[in-house]
Amino acid sequence: MKKTKLGKQKKRSDVKTILLFIIIRREGPVGRYRLKEMLDLSHREGLVRLMLTDLKHEGYLKTSKSGSELTVIGHSYIENLFEKNDILTIKELNLQPFGIDANSFIIHLQNHPIPKPVVELRDIAVKAGASGAIILLFKKKRLIVPTVYSDLSLDHPELANTLLDNFDLSEEDTLIISFSKNKWRALEGCLAITLFLSKLRINKIKN
Repeated sequence: MKKTKLGKQKKRSDVKTILLFIIIRREGPVGRYRLKEMLDLSHREGLVRLMLTDLKHEGYLKTSKSGSELTVIGHSYIENLFEKNDILTIKELNLQPFGIDANSFIIHLQNHPIPKPVVELRDIAVKAGASGAIILLFKKKRLIVPTVYSDLSLDHPELANTLLDNFDLSEEDTLIISFSKNKWRALEGCLAITLFLSKLRINKIKN
């Protein structure tokens, strides 16, 4: 696959670009006006147009009267991004019965321990537009919420069981739950934390 600059990177974040790919994969074909709302870029229509134009030019998207959808190359690109960032799965779950906003996304990271204080990671999600986030580490067959719960199943057994039933977890895997009144801001919060952790891991390997 040929290398692409994906447009003018200084004018947009990697999070928005990946979010765009995921939205189109899940919802496509998607029209530009709907997409700018989903990306929370209503005030930046020119930027959304530039993103779509660049991605189409590079072969990642195809467009029709119905909107944009991913090409085969586009699907391969997002799968490569998932592998690069250790993303095994992304799921949308209704966790409202557990006191969490109805719009929740969960990203499952493979063998990805948490190197930063959890509060800093929550702040990253909130800055990206989410209402909040919960970070869980699977260790010794337990779901741990660092500095909060040493075993989630003891305090919230139904939530723990729901997560364990929905994800095939291995030792040192991480679950990132991000939630919001808007589903796409919930997903954006998850992605923001994921990319932050990925960059930390890459820098650690380099050093």
